[in-house]
Amino acid sequence: MCLDDSVLIVEKMIMQLANTVIPHKNITVKSNDTPWFNDKLRKLSGDKCYLFNVDCPHRTPTTTKNYKDISKQFENERKKAKKDYFRRMSNEMNTFSKLWWHMVKNTLNKQNSTFPPLLDRINDELVSETPGKAELLNKHFANICTMPTSELNDDPILVPKSSLHAMSTFDIYESEAFELLKRIDCSKATAPGLPGRILKEAGAIVTPIITYLFNESLISEQFPKS
Repeated sequence: MCLDDSVLIVEKMIMQLANTVIPHKNITVKSNDTPWFNDKLRKLSGDKCYLFNVDCPHRTPTTTKNYKDISKQFENERKKAKKDYFRRMSNEMNTFSKLWWHMVKNTLNKQNSTFPPLLDRINDELVSETPGKAELLNKHFANICTMPTSELNDDPILVPKSSLHAMSTFDIYESEAFELLKRIDCSKATAPGLPGRILKEAGAIVTPIITYLFNESLISEQFPKS
């Protein structure tokens, strides 16, 4: 079995297990939902509406008490969720400047680029359209990064020296692969295939097979396509 087939089989098996044991949940976010309106508040809001509809036609002491109790609980949880949300946002923005600028941009509703017009020195005109500015920058960098024909030299100035030592084998150990899996940053985008979150959380289980695939890649001197 070639390396590509082995990688595809391992990827398929891990995804099948993940789809079996990881619960799937669809979250509907409404346009009028506030950021701190979490699942617990949605459930309490639904219970509150239900008890309100029960209390309206009867108005008994029991139904009224139940409605008031759930209303009080909903209000307390709402205040707590809002307070916790802003405290967490404050801590994150004080720690990561990128989040702070992202919040400023969203607050100001800054959608349009403020990239200034560029001067086309050939025509002595200002270029304001995005395609025109891109083409102007492309020509500028192509001009300054292209070596004149008179200076081209295909012969290397220095001949690379060959290594004096050759490695007979190069092995990757499970402990090394496990450490790399633990360092996966799940907030960053990954290539198609296995999500980084699965590889990180299941690192202790998938480390042996991942290590085997790495070593097979080194032995065969091939890099898997998938």
